[in-house]
This record gives sequence, structure tokens and C-alpha cells, in this order.
Amino acid sequence: MKKLIFSVLTPLCLHTGTQAQDVLRGTAGSTITVQNGATLYVGGNLTLENTSTLNNAGTITIARNGAPTADFTDNTPAPHSYGNGSFIFTGTGGVQNMLGSLFYNLEINNASGVNMLGSQTVNNNLLLTSGSLGLAGYTLTINGPVTGTGNLSGSSTSALVIGGTAGTINFNQASAATRSLNNLTFNSGASATLGNALEIYGTVALTSASLDLNAKNLTLKSTPTNTARIADLSGSSLTGGTNVTMERFIKLRTPGTGAGAANYGRAYRLICPTVNTTGHPTKPTIRDNWMEGGLVNSIGGTSNPVTNYGTHITGPGGNANGFDVTQTNQSSFYNTANAIVPTYSAIANTGSSLNPLTGYFLYLRGDRSVSTQVPLGANMPTTSTTLRATGTVVTGPVSSFTNAFTGGGTLNLVTNPYPSPIDWQLVRAASTGITDYYTYWDPNYGTRGGFVTVSSAETGPLRYIQSGQAFFVESNGVGTPVVNMLESHKAAGNNNDVFLVPPPPAEAFAVQLYFTEPSNYRRLSDEADAWYGSNYSTAVNEDDAREINNWDENISIRREGKNLAIEQRPVIVLRDTLPLFMNNMKQQAYEFEFRPQAFTNTSLVAELVDNFLNLRTPLSVIAPSVVSFNITADPASSASNRFMVVFGPGRPLAIDVITIQARAKNNPQGPAVGVQVDWQAKTETDMEKYEVEKSVDGSNFSKQNTTAAIGNSTSPVNYGWFDAAPVKGNNFYRVKAYDKAGAIKYTSIVKVNIGKAEPAITVMPNPVSSNAFGLQLTDLEKGTYTLILYNNLGQQVYNTKLQHDGGSAIKRIQPDATLANGSYRLLLLGENNVRLTAAIIKN
Repeated sequence: MKKLIFSVLTPLCLHTGTQAQDVLRGTAGSTITVQNGATLYVGGNLTLENTSTLNNAGTITIARNGAPTADFTDNTPAPHSYGNGSFIFTGTGGVQNMLGSLFYNLEINNASGVNMLGSQTVNNNLLLTSGSLGLAGYTLTINGPVTGTGNLSGSSTSALVIGGTAGTINFNQASAATRSLNNLTFNSGASATLGNALEIYGTVALTSASLDLNAKNLTLKSTPTNTARIADLSGSSLTGGTNVTMERFIKLRTPGTGAGAANYGRAYRLICPTVNTTGHPTKPTIRDNWMEGGLVNSIGGTSNPVTNYGTHITGPGGNANGFDVTQTNQSSFYNTANAIVPTYSAIANTGSSLNPLTGYFLYLRGDRSVSTQVPLGANMPTTSTTLRATGTVVTGPVSSFTNAFTGGGTLNLVTNPYPSPIDWQLVRAASTGITDYYTYWDPNYGTRGGFVTVSSAETGPLRYIQSGQAFFVESNGVGTPVVNMLESHKAAGNNNDVFLVPPPPAEAFAVQLYFTEPSNYRRLSDEADAWYGSNYSTAVNEDDAREINNWDENISIRREGKNLAIEQRPVIVLRDTLPLFMNNMKQQAYEFEFRPQAFTNTSLVAELVDNFLNLRTPLSVIAPSVVSFNITADPASSASNRFMVVFGPGRPLAIDVITIQARAKNNPQGPAVGVQVDWQAKTETDMEKYEVEKSVDGSNFSKQNTTAAIGNSTSPVNYGWFDAAPVKGNNFYRVKAYDKAGAIKYTSIVKVNIGKAEPAITVMPNPVSSNAFGLQLTDLEKGTYTLILYNNLGQQVYNTKLQHDGGSAIKRIQPDATLANGSYRLLLLGENNVRLTAAIIKN
């Protein structure tokens, strides 16, 4: 193998002038040696081909003076050490490039700069005499001191590793990009001082090391995919952190357009600033930070100092108190007080400071480019934005917060004060006097957001509480809670979507509440979960998570006077009941979605009991079930105890095939002397009895009759009862069925009007949310009727015959064609010139 060896015992200058060619090239298999005390001067490119070797104990200078290029290119397999000598990049006329591995001493002395073309290490001295060393998207490792008046030029994808006593490090301030790094890492025993501003997109990580921020501005960037963090500082020292800017990108909530009426694109966030702005020389206040110093002083006006940053904050007094002005000056910024039911108070002004130990409710309209004009209307604009605050960063243990903790089952507001996600499992294990759950605000729930409860058993993204996130913990009733947060609780679990339910254990039943926005987006409003396990108790204790009342719709499990977001119960052997609680409902259509998971007993039968409509709807314990319902002007339709879920042993559902009808009897020419109530069971399985119940208002029923059931039958069974003492006016009837196992089911309700009613038809419910509906026939003579359905254009879309036995009854109508949303007219034609109409709205 031929080798080219330079053994230089005294200083020697080798150069070829300014020719545009390689000045020195180590061909394959060659060795270039520069001995101690010798100098190799290259006036152009120095290239090492594969299998060549460079041993440098002296000085190698690569100079661009007059040369079109003067780059160092190492094509040998990395890592390749060049010995304990010095490399100097110098010259004028343009940037030099450097593709190398392991340097001992490296000097940058080119005002135009030197760019790295790959990751490399400097094991001893890095002298930045002039210009910038550009990291591009690579990693620079420095294991010795950094000196000189030059700087490092980074990017959002580059990394810097400090492995020794580096001294002061300066970054190129030409732009935000050049003063950026993805990751800044300090190995054991390393130290450095920040010489000027730096922006981090990834992680600042110290391992038994020290970093003096020197009151220089360190910005932790937040993007749609990641938020920068300062990792665990246990055993390390971070000083001078009085000028840290913490960003928090806040994503536009799903579906992401802001389209629709009112608030559908806007929502609250429960947040904290991560830094303390008190005493900061230029940005001490709320307005300076989250409002970017702007102030809207006219209705519908704008003040947007920095595009895509900040938000409008409104409140009482408008501009006089530092708020953006609106027509109403309604507050969008609240403090929260700990209590069994937390209370909220509007922030008085924006001249106060932000505190990382304080949680705030902030209504996000988007960035400061969106309009604050009210009233809100369809297609009101909404955007994502980034909130940022500058101040002193929190380090070390934290165990107290702005809201003093109280016990006795109260809900206590906590913040994540660190510039990093924290692991809830570790925080919970280090804390006392609290339950196993935390509750955060999810802006994707409901109209303005809603609370979501997370277990300490959570293993997904919600295990990690994000920087800038505030949340509630519940006292377990044993003393005053203590929440301990340590540097070692920091984690890498980035999840920007929280500024948007934990997976349950093996066996569970979730109850989700949905409504559909005007934009046709199906919005999850709230959720309650039942978890089943052999070691769970039926008693309400600290294993169960309390529901925190949302500002909009709520659904929870009502047990022992408490509303639970998560209830842990024993595995269902034979029967169980989930009494549901709801409040803050609006007059609109909703859907329940019931989601069973891994039920041990798949032969169970589940039913949704609707106490308002007296209906029982079968639910699956294997697959999801969706049940629609409406909240109307009737207060009973929004009663908190309207619904419950009942579990029982599997068997045919006899009540599901029972029909009921009632009619006036004995004197069809004058005031009736009685009402005949008839019902038919299509089949029976282990039925015990039937009770006829009566009401005069349609809500309060009382038992009038008990009829024994045949018990078991595969063919229809007819039953009847005669009411000899009906009241004048409306009489309502229903049948309550009992099986031998104790399960109870109701028929629908029928009405008979005595003495003064006219024949009538009524659609139930109306508006109609599915393709089927109930038709109440009131005081109609026995006969065959024609039912015709017309759309709003007058076109016939359905025609059928109805057989009626007389009196009042409910018929189920199921058109064979799918009905589009809109208005319809229903026409019922019969003998003796009977012609009845009803309007229908299909949603």
C-alpha cells in the first residue's frame, strides 16, 4: 500500500496559490502526518479520501485568502481523530465548510463564518477569534473552554453538548434562527455561562452540571408539535434564570375552523405562566406578556403587536383597567378559589404580575388579529395562538401554591410550575391527603370546554401534566393535602393537545354526552366512567373521582349524594345500576354514547331508563350504543335524575314487545262512564305481574290495578282493565311490568280525554332526531286510517294504513325512505270525514 507521508520537523508552508482545485488530497490508503512544532498551510481544500489517515500533532491552517473554496472534507469513516494538534480556519472571501469528526484544538478566524457539514467534537480548546461556527442541523460537542469574540450560529434542529468547563458561550444574534438550538446538553461535571440570548426548541438537559443563564434571555419555544423544556435539575445548578421566556402554543380546538354559532370555535383554558413576571425590567404585567403589550381601545378595533402571539383579555372597566374594550366588557380572565364547589372571580386589571403558582381561567378567542366585536355570530373567526411570559423560572422542590390547600373533600387548584411536563404518577406518590385523580380542563368538550378526570393509573399522554397547565386535585378528607413536586418528577411526555379520558382498566362502561353544532360537528360535551374490578368497593371513597361542575353540560354518576366522574365498582355478577346525573342542559338535541369495554359477563342486559318519557332502551355490553334524546321547554325533560342505566341477567326483553291502548267506553254518544285500558305482550319470559298506573297531569302516576301475568308464553297474551272513575278532561295511563327476577319496565303513556276532547294526533318526540317517531292517537273511533307524510314542497314521501281499535293509543311510525332534515306535514284520513294534521321537524 503506497503512503504519502509528510514528516515536518520545522515550520513549513505548503500552498498552490489560488487555483480552484484541491490543494492537498489524501488519497486512499495514504497517511498525512504533521509533527509537533510543524505547520501545514493549505491555501485551498484539504480532503481525506476513504482509508486515508491524518495525524496532526502540530498546526494545520486552512486559508481561503484568494481561493474560491478552502474547505475541510473528511470522507473517512467516523469517528476519526486527528491527534492533539490544532486546526485553524481562516481567510477572507466567503464561508468555509467543515466535514470532520474529532478535533483537539479548533480555531475559527473567518469573518464570513465556517459551517459544519456533519456532527463533530472539539476535545480541548475552541477559539472563536472571528465570525461564526455554524452548526446547521448537526451536533457540536465541546469538551473544553470556549474563548474569543466570535460565536456559535445554530438552528431549530442543531444541538450543542457541553462536556467540560466551557466558560461563556455566545450565539449569533443576526436572527431568531441563528440564536437557536434544538437541544442543549451538559454532561457530568460540565459548566457554561450564557453570553447572550438563546432560543431552545427541544430540551435543556443538565447531568451533575451547572449553567449560569446570566440574566440573559433564554426562550423555550412552543410549536404545534412540541414545547421546549428544562429537564430534571437534580444534582445540577441552574442560576441567573431571571429572564426566561416560556412559550405555550395553544391549538385551535377541534374541528379547527371556528365556524358555527356563538362560541363553537372559542373556549376557556386553565393555565399558568410557568415564570414569575414580578420585577421583570421590561415585562412585569399581564398586559406586557399575554397581551403582547397591545390594547384594543375601540369596539371592533385591533391591536396586534406580534403576529400569531398573544390574545385579547377583556374585563370590567375596559381600557381603564388595562383590558381590551368590548361592548359589554365581559371578563375573559378569572381566578379560582378552592372549595367543595370551586368559585371563580374576575381579574380586576391587567397591571398585576403573572405567577407560576397561580392557575387562571382564560377565554381564548385566538390571537390578537381576531375581532372582539359582539354579539358573536356564525363563522366568528378563531385562531391558534402562542402565549408567552418572561420572568424568573422555577427550580427545585415546590409544595405550596397561591391557593392555600384545604381538606374535607375540597377541590384544590394546583399548577405545574416547571418549564417541563411532570409525571402525575410520581407527583401523586410523593403527595398526601389527596385522591388518586387529577382533573384538567379540556377545551374540546362542550361549548366552552369541560373538566376531564385522570387516574394515577393512566399510562397514556394524560399521565404527563404539561408546562403551563393548571389542574385540580381533591382532598381525600384525611387532613390538609400536601402536593409535593420535585425536579425528579419532570418527564419528556409532550402533549400540546391538552390546551385542547384516561383509558379505563380492563372492564369499564363509559357514558359520553354529545351534541351537534350548527357546523354539523359532533361535539363531546362530558363523560362519566364506571370501572369494574374484583378489588373495588360499592362505597364512595377516595378511589372514586368527583365530578367538577362544568360551566356548560354535565353528566356524572350520582352516588351517596355525590357526583362522580369515575366510579370504581365490583364486577357485576347479577345486577347493578348507574344512576346518572345531568345539569346545565340546553333546549336542544343530544346523544348518549355508551361504550362498554371487556365485560366479563357478556350475557348481561343493559338498559337506559328514561324517567321523562318512561322508556327503556336496550344497550349492548359488547359494542357501543347511541341513544338520542331531546331537552325541551318542559322542566322535567332536563331533570337531573331523568336517566339511569340498569344491568341485569340476560333474557328476552318482554317489555320491549308490549303495546298499550286506551279508549272511552260504555257511552260513545255522551260523556263516557269509563276508560278501557288494554295491553298485549307479544311474548313472555318469567313475567310476574303488571300494574296499571294513572295520572291526570302526565307526570305523577299512581297504581290503580295489579294483574298477574301468565308468566311464560311464546304467543301474544292480551290483558285489560276498566277504569270506572275517570276524571273529566285528560286521563293518562301506563303499564308497569315486573319479572320474577325483580326487573321493572314501563310501557309508553297513552291519554284519553273524557267529556270535552276532540280527536287529535300528536307526534312524539318533536323535533324528530331519527327516521322513526311515535304517533299519539287521541279519542279516535275504531277503524282503518290512511297516514300520509308530505315534505315542505308538498311532495308525498310516505303513505301507509293504520288499524286502530278506538280510543287513545301510540303507534310507532317508521317510513321506509330516509327522511332528510327539514319540515314535514302529517295528514291522517279516516271515515266520517276525519281529517287531522300535525307538523313535524326532522333534525
